[in-house]
Amino acid sequence: MGDVDMEAWLEVAGEELERYPPDVVTSACRELLRSEKWTPSVHELILRCDQLVRYRRLLRQALERAPR
Repeated sequence: MGDVDMEAWLEVAGEELERYPPDVVTSACRELLRSEKWTPSVHELILRCDQLVRYRRLLRQALERAPR
């Protein structure tokens, strides 16, 4: 990717990923960058962020239901 392409990609990705907590986006980016040969698509990042957020939500619900 050239500099202009990278800037455009980062702008689009940033706008799409704003709804997620920063640490979720960081984790998703690190995981995909380490496991993929090419730069992940914004769609792939969104899917991974959704998985991480869903996992957190389920974990929180389980903790709230657990006996004290």
